[in-house]
This record gives sequence, C-alpha cells and structure tokens, in this order.
Amino acid sequence: MLTENEKIGCKELLSNLDENDIKLLKDTVTGKKINAETKSEAINVLVTYSESAEELLKRQRLKRDFLFQYLVLKNVVVPVRAEKRILIQAIIQHWNGHQEIPAQSTIQKPETNIGRDLAYKFIPWFYKMLNANNPTNFEPNEYGAQHFWDDCKLKMVCATPDITEEEHQGSTGVCARLLAFVREERLLFNPNTTPEGTQGHSTAHGLVNVLSCGTIHRNDLCLGVFEQQFGLIRDPNMQDNWRIKFSHLKVRSSQVTQLPTLQDPGCSDLLALEQG
Repeated sequence: MLTENEKIGCKELLSNLDENDIKLLKDTVTGKKINAETKSEAINVLVTYSESAEELLKRQRLKRDFLFQYLVLKNVVVPVRAEKRILIQAIIQHWNGHQEIPAQSTIQKPETNIGRDLAYKFIPWFYKMLNANNPTNFEPNEYGAQHFWDDCKLKMVCATPDITEEEHQGSTGVCARLLAFVREERLLFNPNTTPEGTQGHSTAHGLVNVLSCGTIHRNDLCLGVFEQQFGLIRDPNMQDNWRIKFSHLKVRSSQVTQLPTLQDPGCSDLLALEQG
C-alpha cells in the first residue's frame, strides 16, 4: 500500500497526464473492474488499488522522460541519463523525504527559489546580450570572457543536418565560440522564457543548473531549435555575481511548428552531455 505522502505525490504526478492516459492506466491496474467517470476519480482509483508507488511508477505509460521532467519541476537533481529505475527511486525518496525530514524540506525551499528565479533572469539577459553582437542589429553590450570562469567548458552537438561535436575550454575560447554563432554565422537565439522553456535548480554546493530551449533564426528564416544547459557559480570576487562554469549546447536544423519546450520528447537526451 502507498503511504499518505506517496498518495499525495502520485496524485500530483498523475495530474500531469491527459485524461485518456489516466483512464487507460486505471484499466490496466484494475483489469477494467472499476469504473471512473472523471480524471480525478481515475487517479483516486490508481492510488488506492496500486500495490506500491514503485509498482505504479514502473507502468509503461509512465515514460522515462515524463518521470525525469517531474523531477526537474520538483528541483530534484538526478543524472540526465539516469535509467527509469533510478528516477523511480529518486521520486519515492523525494516523497517520503518530506515526511521523514520536514525541517530539511523547509531549508531547501529558498535554494529551490534561487535556482528558478536565477534562471528567469539569466536566460533573457544572456541571449539578449549575445544576440546584440549580430551584425544585422548590433548594439553596444557587455558580452565578454568576464562572464565565464577561467576553466569554463563548452560541449556542443550540431545536427545541421550532419552531426558534429565540439569541445572548448577556457573563458576566452568558450566566449569566442558562442560569439561566432551570432557574429560570423549571423544567427539569433530566441529562447522560450516561459516556465515550459526555462528552468533552474540549485544544488547543495551552490551550483545552479539552468536549462533553456528555443528557436534559431537568420534574418527572416527560422532554421531550427536549440537546447542549452548552463552551470552557474557565484563569484565572491565579483560582488557575488554569477559566472558560467560550463555549458552544454545542442543545435538542430528542423521544421518548427511551435515554440519548443523542455517537455518535448527527447529534449532531456539532447541535453545529456556529460560534464567533465
């Protein structure tokens, strides 16, 4: 049987599925022996008749990417390439951790807000500053190596359409490579600055992970999409301003019908570049 905290967590997680998937999942769990007229009723049936939280989360309809995005939204840090069983363990520990150590969850809330709030400020600021170096709409700006740590690392995968991979190190090298996108290739980054396209979470050691995605343009053409991850660390020698420790970037040429989100299928895999 599920604990009370697991029931609350399961209801919250399942509410992110559409009604049809919820009812099909209910039929699988109960063998179609229990009716439910509404999505809410079906969720209640699921948490009541599932043998355990683990058994429910292992269900095929609860995809690995769906569980990963739930952890991102809950600011629980896990490896982006973690297997589904690892994600299930993290979710259950997260649910039960609030029950066993309520003081700890209270302490973590300010850190959670720091990551989220920093992401919402950093992403518009960074891409506006970077885009200002495009020759077609150049504006004076402060973009430069001072925003990167000296040992900063950049990993890139470009699928345009041939796949190429690049790695750059050092504040000057990383700064110059990102600048080349807008100055030499004349591209413009258009990030999705809504909560669906920009997220951030902090770790216990002060690192803030910021994720963003959006579209890439040249003049009047939309060329494709991008996903980018930043690792930010506060610099006590620069009035506690945040500087970029590492970045992972994926660029894809594609037909774009809507602004991409971090919940899009495969997005977490596109960002799954090992730091190091």
